[in-house]
Amino acid sequence: MCTEFRNPKTWGSGNLIVIDRAGIALPANGLPTDAEKVINEVLNLNAKHLVDVRKTILRAWRKEILQKSGRQKGLSGTARSQITLRIRTQASKSEYPSTLLSLADTLAR
Repeated sequence: MCTEFRNPKTWGSGNLIVIDRAGIALPANGLPTDAEKVINEVLNLNAKHLVDVRKTILRAWRKEILQKSGRQKGLSGTARSQITLRIRTQASKSEYPSTLLSLADTLAR
């Protein structure tokens, strides 16, 4: 599996898996071309029930972000940083940390 994916202990570029806006797990940039096959067929990370849970998590956070940005006509840099920090903190306590870390990475860009 490590030849088709990567050993997380030797991967120095952050997350191995990125969660897209639709809740789908994707390989991070720089992984071998067969990494998506490992995610889907070996690890089964895109099973419908997992994608559905990720969508629910993302939807709840997006709703909160939109509410804050609507009041301020967009997020200020400070507000964006504060929300990103909250999401990362929540990820350390969450059952689906990769979902939250991917959202925080997207928000930080």
